[in-house]
Amino acid sequence: MQRRMKRLIISNIIVLLASIAFAIVAGILSRNDMWKCMTVEVYGLYCPGCGGTRALFSLLKLDFLSMLKYNPILPMAILVYAYYNVRAFIEIKRNNEQYFAKNKYRLIYVVIAFGFIYFLVRNILLLNGIDLLGDILGGN
Repeated sequence: MQRRMKRLIISNIIVLLASIAFAIVAGILSRNDMWKCMTVEVYGLYCPGCGGTRALFSLLKLDFLSMLKYNPILPMAILVYAYYNVRAFIEIKRNNEQYFAKNKYRLIYVVIAFGFIYFLVRNILLLNGIDLLGDILGGN
């Protein structure tokens, strides 16, 4: 179990460092107008991740309403990630090996399904003249 705890801590440090690196790189690229979504450029539709960088920057500014507006998948994914980490720490402390053998990915599937539904809804609205981000039609 000690090995599991070390792996969990190391994986969380890696996720944190990767998130910081992503925020730095995305900030640099977005200022230079080099950060373009290929789905928007080629098809004129939003991908499920569109607005994710702005949502991340809103999170860093603790502007939760803007984060939800730009892309609600980010806060949902963060909550699922936090839940799994807390649960894993608890199960490691309880010495419950069976927890790690069970299917514990149900909430991840929910996030993926939510992302797909959000992709559909956002683009149906876009095709009906409502641009939630304002990147394609220039506003609502």
